[in-house]
Amino acid sequence: MDGYKAIELTSEENSKVGRSLWAQCQAVADMKFTYVVSCQQYGIQKRSGDSRAQDILRLMTTLVNDEHHVNYAAKGEKPCWYVVLLAGFNSTLREGNVTHHEYMQVGKGRDVGLNQISLFEAKIANGNGEQTLSRDIYRLGHRFDFFRMLSCYFTTVGFYFSTLVTVLTVYVFLYGRLYLVLSGLDEALATGRKFMHNQPLQVALASQSFVQLGFLMALPMVMESGLERGFRNALSEFILMQLQLASVFFTFSLGTKTHYYGRTLLHGGAEYRATGRGFVVFHAKFADNYRLYSRSHFVKGLELLILLVVYEIFGQSYRGPVAYIFITVSMWFMVGTWLFSPFLFNPSGFEWQKIVDDWADWNKWISNRGGIGVPPEKSWESWWEKEQEHLRYTGKRGIIAEIVLALRFLIYQYGLVYHLNITKHTRSVLVITKQHGVLLAHSLFCLN
Repeated sequence: MDGYKAIELTSEENSKVGRSLWAQCQAVADMKFTYVVSCQQYGIQKRSGDSRAQDILRLMTTLVNDEHHVNYAAKGEKPCWYVVLLAGFNSTLREGNVTHHEYMQVGKGRDVGLNQISLFEAKIANGNGEQTLSRDIYRLGHRFDFFRMLSCYFTTVGFYFSTLVTVLTVYVFLYGRLYLVLSGLDEALATGRKFMHNQPLQVALASQSFVQLGFLMALPMVMESGLERGFRNALSEFILMQLQLASVFFTFSLGTKTHYYGRTLLHGGAEYRATGRGFVVFHAKFADNYRLYSRSHFVKGLELLILLVVYEIFGQSYRGPVAYIFITVSMWFMVGTWLFSPFLFNPSGFEWQKIVDDWADWNKWISNRGGIGVPPEKSWESWWEKEQEHLRYTGKRGIIAEIVLALRFLIYQYGLVYHLNITKHTRSVLVITKQHGVLLAHSLFCLN
């Protein structure tokens, strides 16, 4: 074999290669040795009538796809954990059995900083997005029975898909309310006689606030802890978790999972993210938090904040403040956590000298020019190009999906036109069309 001659190369020649040639040759030798010995053992057991020969034959005929099993040894590259999961899915589809051994006595570094935890959750969300798009999870869902299908859903991609649906529900609810308020339908419904004298309907609409507050979501945790250690301990533990701002942390992680899972579904591009498991007690700069949470939390939080403010301004004349608070209190809480959690969980986040230093560092980063060889940590321009990189390699479906999602901002323009003086006495389509034409011309002028 010609590849084995590479072992005789000098260390200087080996250093010019991306990875050690010795490691490559050793991996190839191990695979060839394993293959030859396995074939010899199979031949001996088959001739002697050993029952293990049937097991080996079944293994070779059912698990014919060994791409995932030898991927690391053959390529010698950094593995991605979801590839291992796809190998498990493949084995399950071929009637295999996968076991997991948990070593409780072996210590392992844990992520203790908010940025480390967010990077880890982003990596896991990317992997679950790739699993959702894979053929293996599709085939498992079709071949499982109903109960195993539910088990597969809730132990793999179901949690992230439910998280995505939860956040999308908030968006649909607020944009629907915004349309009703700007068009005047909400006022007509709220001040109508049928609604004002319909007490059961008002009670039903107000009861949704208890669901939005998270009582029903926290109930299974309290019940499980109560059955194990008593309901008094469960209640005290629940109160302690609220005092430790557990609700703030998990609501913030909701945005992390939703952003990276949704982006992977639209454009793909999952990648390994090194978190590092050091003991974090240092202060994270504002520029670092901005780079990490701008697209996933800050932009979305500001969008929801504008929706809530506009909804309150245009609806306060005919609606009481109590109804508004009960309907939107959970959404205000989510907006607050998405905007301020990185500073709340940041050591020395509100120290004045740290704030001044962070502001100077952020201004330096935002003013630096990007270019070839400039990392995103040094320039805003390089960071922006990296953030938009997924749009360059996505397909037509991803581009169309991004365009459709961006059309939601036309609701603001619709409300602006609807409340102008030019449309006070007319609702003609021609007037609305002229306003859209002016907006389009202004956009083209700005682009040029």
